[in-house]
Amino acid sequence: MQHVDAADANFSGVTFHDAKLIDANLRSAEFTNTELHQAECGRANLESACLKGADLRGTSLVDADLYNADLRDAEIDHETDFGTKIFREFVADNESEGKLATKLTDPPQNTDLKRGSYNSDYVGETKYTSNWNSFEEQLRRRHKFVRAISRLIHRIPGQSSRKSTNLLEESEEIYSNIKQLCRSNPVPQKQRHFNIREKEIKRKRAYCAGSLSWCRWSSLRWSMLYGESAKHVIVSALVTILVCAILYPIFGVQTTDDRTVEYSISGTVSVTDTLDILFFSLRRLISTSNGGYVPIGASEWIALIQTTIGALLVAMLVFTLGRRATT
Repeated sequence: MQHVDAADANFSGVTFHDAKLIDANLRSAEFTNTELHQAECGRANLESACLKGADLRGTSLVDADLYNADLRDAEIDHETDFGTKIFREFVADNESEGKLATKLTDPPQNTDLKRGSYNSDYVGETKYTSNWNSFEEQLRRRHKFVRAISRLIHRIPGQSSRKSTNLLEESEEIYSNIKQLCRSNPVPQKQRHFNIREKEIKRKRAYCAGSLSWCRWSSLRWSMLYGESAKHVIVSALVTILVCAILYPIFGVQTTDDRTVEYSISGTVSVTDTLDILFFSLRRLISTSNGGYVPIGASEWIALIQTTIGALLVAMLVFTLGRRATT
């Protein structure tokens, strides 16, 4: 059934075990209680399809269009593959990149949401391989940075294309539905992954709309990966310690032996003073005590801000670890 056009067809209760539905147009099709175990549905159009109670264990839905699809009570497992991102997000990001980024990174050109027998790009395939997923996996870090900056520029509020904005809105709905599906099945890793993807879309949409919530989503992303990564919290804490340790000597800190540690053009680097400042920065992050050290001038404000950040990071760490333990 590859490339078949079966829009609005009724497949309720039918067995499609190990079937090949690559690039098929199944828009608004009925798959209630259908057996799709280990079926290959890569790049299939399942928009508005009813998959209620369908068996999707081991099913490949990479690049499949699941917009407005009914996934209630469907059964999935760890082998069910939705891909790292959905196709609509790939297209939305591609729409928001400039010519320079496109020229440097050479992304795939298949951005058409249409499916069906007229498309012969995947004729004869028994397993669908996503060009977009492969492209992202092979992309070098500097190229990812170029693409991210390009999107940031072209998504300035008021300049983002209507197509890209609509695709992001639709992507958020799809990710939300997949997350709910993962929540009702014992697949915590997938649930965490698609929770992150949903929040990423919220962040992108907030930026396009010029909403201040973009700052909140960005801070949650970098500090705790939307509550899914304790590693991000620890890295944020280390960065805070180092940054504040660099800032303190600008205004000065008095040590326990009455020495004042501050930057000097003619001075030399002291290992003892460096360790003292690092220890003081660590202490201020995890407590309100100065431990005998006395911040001078504006250093007091830096210490106060650092303690506040430290309290927030501790709360984030507790929340993240608790979330991991209950999912």
